[in-house]
Amino acid sequence: MIIIIGILAAIAIPTFLAQREKAIQASCMSDTRNAANAAISYGANTNGNYDNLVTGDLAPNGFRQTQGNTTTVTVADPTVFEVQTACPSGAGHVATFNSNVGRVTNNW
Repeated sequence: MIIIIGILAAIAIPTFLAQREKAIQASCMSDTRNAANAAISYGANTNGNYDNLVTGDLAPNGFRQTQGNTTTVTVADPTVFEVQTACPSGAGHVATFNSNVGRVTNNW
């Protein structure tokens, strides 16, 4: 009986850990999309000018950060911005939204 439980645990634990990592990555992608939408909302209020956009401007425009993730905004020029969210997994996973590209990409 103990051997059967050990075999089942050996099968279940790696599957559980993989699902946990996927959930962390999904929250990272979601935060990036939501932050990008908040930045676009900010741009709607400034006639498309992102020159003064900083990470602190996202929350008043509807962005809520997931605990453990770190989102930052970088402005390349007044009409182009980039949002990056670092996942808390410690593996250096980052999701990125570039307003020139218009979609979220990741490095995992």
